[in-house]
Amino acid sequence: MAYITLNTDKLKTNFDYLNQLFAERNMQWSVVTKLLCGNKEYLRELLALPIGQVCDSRVSNLKMIKAINPEVETVYIKPPAKRAVKGIVKYADISVNTELETIKLLSAEAEKQGKVHKLLLWLSWENFVKVLCAKI
Repeated sequence: MAYITLNTDKLKTNFDYLNQLFAERNMQWSVVTKLLCGNKEYLRELLALPIGQVCDSRVSNLKMIKAINPEVETVYIKPPAKRAVKGIVKYADISVNTELETIKLLSAEAEKQGKVHKLLLWLSWENFVKVLCAKI
């Protein structure tokens, strides 16, 4: 069975290096946590660092992140399934979206929950070319 170990000293060193590198270039960045699979111990170590934004592709992982640090901004990084909209709005501050219908569902759910849910619109060049060719 595969497993990972977390070297907290190396994590902090690498985080500090990247944070400084991006800060010198006036760039904002996010940490993608999907490799950690919602592991509470690893997430606690990671969230002890001055992280502003965390990205994941599972609502259950974002739920764990919010339980540990409700203030960290969370991003759901895959196009959401319609059945997951309620959890995405509850645990993700931002989500990546490709479909207008899903955006409407997220908007309606955010209104129900009294939240502002931000969207990152993902446009696929391949799909754009297909639509453009179909209209010519």
